Amino acid sequence: MLLVFIYLTTRLINLDLLPIFNDEAIWIDWGYRAVNLKGFLFYSLLDAKPPLLMWLFGLMQKIISDPLIAGRMVSVIFGLITLLGIYKTSQELFSQKLAYIASILYIVNPLFLFFDSQALLESAISACGIWAFYFLYKLVETGNRKYAFSLGLTLGIGYFIKSNTLIFLSVCFALLAYHLLKLKKERALKGIENLLFIFGVFLLTIFP
Repeated sequence: MLLVFIYLTTRLINLDLLPIFNDEAIWIDWGYRAVNLKGFLFYSLLDAKPPLLMWLFGLMQKIISDPLIAGRMVSVIFGLITLLGIYKTSQELFSQKLAYIASILYIVNPLFLFFDSQALLESAISACGIWAFYFLYKLVETGNRKYAFSLGLTLGIGYFIKSNTLIFLSVCFALLAYHLLKLKKERALKGIENLLFIFGVFLLTIFP
């Protein structure tokens, strides 16, 4: 809870201090159009930008009247999701102590501090990246289908935010394929099933 409090304090104080950037203005406007104007739900695709984050920007404007604060709040939330992912991953791979250290480093890092406070795409991409890594690790460790589902869903959400996240999909598939080569036949067959399952969930997520 203390980490969450410190994170929110650093992100929410003076959230509107920096002037609005050009990209922020575009994303916030597209979000408003997608949510409020008929026929504009996929408006961002005209500029080859997936629409999910635009929808969230638009929906947040229905909760917070100031469009700039509303858009930046979406990034603050995704930054919090990233923080939780870093904590969980560090705890799983190393120790509780290192999880705290990694989380604090994330909170005070100027680059993340900047992007978590802007109505841009990067904060959401970071959240998808860290959780994709976590679910990939858990899938390799346990072979549990629920982690395959979570990984496919996370990768799909990432692509729905920015198409560049296909790199996450490529890396995950390459690492899983390498892992399969080291398994015995029965476990390898189950791994192939999980690989196909991940891709199926990914396709269903981006189907809209």
